[in-house]
Parts: sequence; structure tokens; C-alpha cells
Amino acid sequence: MKSLFLHSLHQARAKRRPGVDSGFSLVEVVIALGIVATVMVALLALLPLGMDALRESADLTVQSRIAQDLIGDVQQADWDTLSRYENELRYFDGEGTTLETAGSGTRLYSAKIEFPETPINLPGLGQNRYTKKVVIKVAFTPPGQELVDWNTKEKKKRRYKEYPTVVTNLTKRAKAGS
Repeated sequence: MKSLFLHSLHQARAKRRPGVDSGFSLVEVVIALGIVATVMVALLALLPLGMDALRESADLTVQSRIAQDLIGDVQQADWDTLSRYENELRYFDGEGTTLETAGSGTRLYSAKIEFPETPINLPGLGQNRYTKKVVIKVAFTPPGQELVDWNTKEKKKRRYKEYPTVVTNLTKRAKAGS
């Protein structure tokens, strides 16, 4: 069986034209390069979309980190001193680290804390005076860019993201005073 295979292989080689090496023809190479070039152009067209998505994702991550830090500050604050956070502007760098002033470091984000006068109605309990709504607004504001209009109501014109939450006074003093 082995000798039969070798014999047929020898015959196949003998049928080739003498002096012609096996390989790809020029037409086959051109077609293969055309296919590869078409695929590469399609992939390169997707690159800017991927970069935009990456930039937007990183921006959203930093804004969420800033909002979580500010929500934590407000939740840990004493109930009687919550008003000191009202309309306070804070500035952050590209990693979400707090900056002392708008001019210190490289400001990339600004944030504002608001306490809207929206009454909180709890099911079965009605309005609760020991619960406040808090809205954290975070905007991407690199140096040289105009500051954000924090009072814009139209979603199309807003350049900031809102992160609403609720804080509740759970101290015994508040319960005794009710």
C-alpha cells in the first residue's frame, strides 16, 4: 500500500511540465490582495467610531465616579448642615480627583449639588419632612470652554448629566421632634 502511494505521487510529479515550480499565479495574488485591501478599508472605517465610543465611555465613568463621591459626601453630612452644599460648584481633574479651585490643576469636570423643593411622598406615609431629594449635576468642562448653564431645562441643550438621589434624616433627635 505504501509503495502504491509513492508510485502515484511519483507519477503526479512526472506529469508536470519540466522547470515549472508550483505556486500562485499573478492573478491569484492580485485577487487575494484585493480582498485583503477591501477588508482592511472596512475595518479602518470603524476605527473612529470605536475611539468615540471609548472616549464617551471613559467620560461617563469619570462622571459617575464624581457623582458617587458627592452623593456620599451629602449622605454622610449632618442633616442640619446640608444647606452648605446647596449650589456649591466643585471642580475635578480627568480622573475625578477634587481640585481646590477652578484654576488649580487641569480642570476637566465641574459639578453642582442641588436640593430641589420637590416634596417626597412615601407610599402610605404621605409627605416626609425628613427626606430630601438631591440632584448632582456633572459636566465635562475643559479649560477654555465656556461654563455650563446649570439651569437649562431642555435635554438637547444640556451639557451635563444628572444623578438624582434621596437623603433621609435618621437621627433620634429628628424622630423626637416630629
